Amino acid sequence: MKRRETGEDGGADRASARPQFLLAVALLCSGIACFGPMAFQSPQVLRSGQGLVGAGATGDIYFSQPDNVMGLGDLCLYGRMGLGPQTDIGLKLVPDAVTLDAKYQFTQRGLLVAGDVAVIGGWYPGFFDASSYPVFAVAPLLLFGEPRIWSGVGVVAGRGVWGRTGFDLMPRVLVGAAIGRRFQVIPELDYYWRRQYPTLFGGIGLQFRLW
Repeated sequence: MKRRETGEDGGADRASARPQFLLAVALLCSGIACFGPMAFQSPQVLRSGQGLVGAGATGDIYFSQPDNVMGLGDLCLYGRMGLGPQTDIGLKLVPDAVTLDAKYQFTQRGLLVAGDVAVIGGWYPGFFDASSYPVFAVAPLLLFGEPRIWSGVGVVAGRGVWGRTGFDLMPRVLVGAAIGRRFQVIPELDYYWRRQYPTLFGGIGLQFRLW
């Protein structure tokens, strides 16, 4: 299928829409009050000027801590924008944290491979809690697969990302899929390995491509 060509005016319109799009996502996300475990993205980047917005819910399927109560999780709002050749960026908010990331797609045909680096910052367990402390982490992720189904491996490294003030280093593996075209449902499983309490998360994202 041939892509519809965009003239100079169309390209200018898309370029001018980028700041408004990111501002809209930020305002939308600001309505919710640490770390969001789901990626909700495939190895395929968005085309330049293309954008999407989405919302997701996450819960733990298996949490090895003794006497665990199933259901630990969070809600998130997120958006992505294509920047240029093989590159897009994302913004995600969960309660009390912001995640910014950039993704680069290495391959164009066959098995798609992309590298993503996210920076996470926030305050746990809440801005108005006297026992709160800052959260900061970096999360590199390698994604590979197709636009409809993919896997990923990575690590989350930082301070306070798992409900404590010390340093955490958590390897992760994930598998995700996309159902639909412009409006998509994104189921995802994400396993985080920690020496004490490895955890398997399950999540569902709902996202809509704006243009």
